[in-house]
Amino acid sequence: MKRKMRRNALAALALLLALCLPLALAGCSKPDNAAAPSSTAAEAPPTDTSEPAPATEPPATPAPTEEPAPTEAPAEPLDLSDYMHTRTGRFYSRYQGGKMYMKYEMDYDGTAYTVVSATSGSKTYTETVTDGVSSRAIMDGEYLYAIDDANKSVYKMSLKMADPQTMMDTLLEEGDVDIANLQTGTRTIDGKTYDTETWEMEGMSSTLCFDGEELAYIIGQFEDVESVMRVVECSDKVDDSLFELPAGYEVMAF
Repeated sequence: MKRKMRRNALAALALLLALCLPLALAGCSKPDNAAAPSSTAAEAPPTDTSEPAPATEPPATPAPTEEPAPTEAPAEPLDLSDYMHTRTGRFYSRYQGGKMYMKYEMDYDGTAYTVVSATSGSKTYTETVTDGVSSRAIMDGEYLYAIDDANKSVYKMSLKMADPQTMMDTLLEEGDVDIANLQTGTRTIDGKTYDTETWEMEGMSSTLCFDGEELAYIIGQFEDVESVMRVVECSDKVDDSLFELPAGYEVMAF
């Protein structure tokens, strides 16, 4: 039982990372690489024409000083001009307004899932339907609200870590995603071959499968668990009412 729960948790994380990484990449900005020019030629010292001074006692040898430790240059953010030459960059540039609606389907351990996710700024809405049962949740960057429609209740929980978008943005700023490590290739799913772009970070990856310029699948990989999502719908039209708690539900904080 514990082994299955762990694999389910890893699958959920792989799913989350697969969705968040490309969205974070879409927000990258081009760094200012302009640097002041440096001189390459040294000026010759002036010629000393004065008479030599009489010999004096040599000065005391100064105590050795420690050399300052070399400072590591900060990693440069992903260059937007390079990023926009990728299919990922061109696709997600459509959603730079901060609003995105996505519907996708996946099968895990023999169970079919239909998932809807919507983002608007720092707010995220997810709904998962399996075996006819729906579960919904809202995140606002500070709290997670799990909605129990059967009991007309909302369970409010503090998010112990930053919201996924902030986490991904931080990783990008620290240079953990490098376009030089972008892997391109192909993958065949259900008899059809798609062009792929795989973005990697430490211990995780997100593979985007494209049918021309359209995103067809997102594959998340974390440790030995893979989540394959078939994209059903993508849109920048988001209903803001999705981020509102249902009226009349009891809110219980944990």
